[in-house]
Amino acid sequence: MAPVDLGPLHGDPPDPSPAIGSSVLLKEISPAALEAFITAALAEPSEALVSVELRHLAGAVAPGRGTGGAVCDVDGEGLVYCVGMIPAPQLAAAVTSAAGAVVDAMGPFASARVVKNFAERPVDAAALYGPATDRLGRIVESWDPHGMIRVGHPIPVASV
Repeated sequence: MAPVDLGPLHGDPPDPSPAIGSSVLLKEISPAALEAFITAALAEPSEALVSVELRHLAGAVAPGRGTGGAVCDVDGEGLVYCVGMIPAPQLAAAVTSAAGAVVDAMGPFASARVVKNFAERPVDAAALYGPATDRLGRIVESWDPHGMIRVGHPIPVASV
């Protein structure tokens, strides 16, 4: 399947849409984690959300399976992602609050790591890149010593 065909498979809108999402990487998908997820997903505030998903992670993204890149695996058993549409600015607060409530409910099962593809706001580089953070900082220092390249998730320059 071509990457362009993945959006309709998931039910994503074909064009950019105003939305706010939030996620949390889970260390485990245990019965207690599932109970917390279901309770949060069915709670009244989550009505502001279009989707509340629990994605099982394993296979090619499991630790030790990847062979390339700064982060080639995901050290977590699952990922919770929730999103809400914001057709009018006044709806942003309700969606942000609802997504935050779901993520907070999953806190006891959360990993310290964050999956970059689901980090919609800047987060600490160590949460994204783990042990590779220092190595990436040295690369940034070497290739972009003046900080000309701007990214949504800044990588701190390694201290030499």
